Amino acid sequence: MIDDYEKILFDNETQFFKMSEAYFNNFLQSLKKHLDEDSRNLLFTEENLTSEELFGNVYDYIFCECPQYINIFFELLEKFGYNSLNEICTYMALIGNNDPLSLEVLFEILTQSPFVDKVLFNNGLIVIESKLGTFEFIHAQEYFKDNEEILDYLFENDTTQNCHNCSLDILKKLRKGTLITVLVQAEFVGTCYHTVLQDEKGNIVDIANKAVYTLDTFHKLYNGLTIVSMTDIKDIDDEISQIRSEIRQDLHNTEYSPALLLALHKSMEINSSKKMH
Repeated sequence: MIDDYEKILFDNETQFFKMSEAYFNNFLQSLKKHLDEDSRNLLFTEENLTSEELFGNVYDYIFCECPQYINIFFELLEKFGYNSLNEICTYMALIGNNDPLSLEVLFEILTQSPFVDKVLFNNGLIVIESKLGTFEFIHAQEYFKDNEEILDYLFENDTTQNCHNCSLDILKKLRKGTLITVLVQAEFVGTCYHTVLQDEKGNIVDIANKAVYTLDTFHKLYNGLTIVSMTDIKDIDDEISQIRSEIRQDLHNTEYSPALLLALHKSMEINSSKKMH
């Protein structure tokens, strides 16, 4: 049974992460040829970084320190088949991880991207007007400003790259809502799992990016296959407990978070259903 979970995760996500690492590495090596010597020495001498971590450092450096390289940066990304919608998610995360009261400078920096026309405030919403469409959202800290328990959680936890654990944690704190996991397009090729929650107002809380937006915006960003959509928290906990008992091994200390384990189980059910038909 454990091998089945590992296989479904490999088929739907892990193999593509390994491919993305190669894509990031090839992209960085191509970009390196276009940078001046000082930039190359600064960015490419740090050891023990994955290609994706190095990509993040290069991204921040070019936007903040060397905007003259932005156009070639994105030209090369496009050449290597980068999922452009991931840029919108990146901008949401950059905004979400900054103080809501000090965003104007960041907005100016983001408009240097060839994807972005404007980033602005409009009636309490943050609006990204881009070549890929218009995306409106609310900073998570602003959205939950009257909920001290969730604000504390946002300050105390790094939600980036931790969508499964954090979405389920927030859902339990809200006590009402829907846990949603979708299989979405990965950064370069293939798919990956992404978990959010829909609160009782119908808004999507994308806790990994610290952004809250409408269901329509969710479908624009993540037009993927819905794997999990469960509303009752007790049902979610009971099903996760049942999955663990079927596996006959305590998975509390493995890499599978409860929400991801649930998504893998549901993926296996979907696959079995397809085979039957």
